[in-house]
Amino acid sequence: MMSLILVGCGGKTPGTDKKMGSVKFSVTYSGDPVTQGTIQILADGGKAAGGELNDAGEVYLSDVETGNYTVCLAPPTARPNPEGGPPIMPKKAENVPDKYYSPETSHLKAEVKEGDNEFTFELKE
Repeated sequence: MMSLILVGCGGKTPGTDKKMGSVKFSVTYSGDPVTQGTIQILADGGKAAGGELNDAGEVYLSDVETGNYTVCLAPPTARPNPEGGPPIMPKKAENVPDKYYSPETSHLKAEVKEGDNEFTFELKE
């Protein structure tokens, strides 16, 4: 079975009038990259997207509808157990203050425009 993922460079989604952009998020705390968890972006009207942070504290999202988003983090996701037992539940990232796990208290914002977008967030207590 073969999967094909198409990644656009921004513009409009074919067959719609929705304008799209691609986004790079970089997240640090005390100058160190946040490498555990997921970035979630949420907008009024139900638009949402997200992705898991990599070892550099970055997330790349393509084909994100343009608009204003609230940005928050979610704890790392469970991983399959290689021994076949229950999933391995990771600990919440130690270098992320709790306020960033809720869209009501994170206060991080991103305005996604057509084309390439880049946002850098330095988390603080």
